[in-house]
Amino acid sequence: MGGGSSGGPRFANFDRHTGLGVVVGDNSHGWLPGKRYLVGPQFTREITRPPFHRAQHS
Repeated sequence: MGGGSSGGPRFANFDRHTGLGVVVGDNSHGWLPGKRYLVGPQFTREITRPPFHRAQHS
């Protein structure tokens, strides 16, 4: 992936035919001299549970 990928989803078990998969993280941008790469948080229960509960109980 290249420029414009930031903020996009990272999938596991993606099926090209159905377009379905599990979002397991998002893309961000990393840079070292002479090297570009994608980085981003992995969605774990510790990250996703608090906002899920807040949304369910608001």
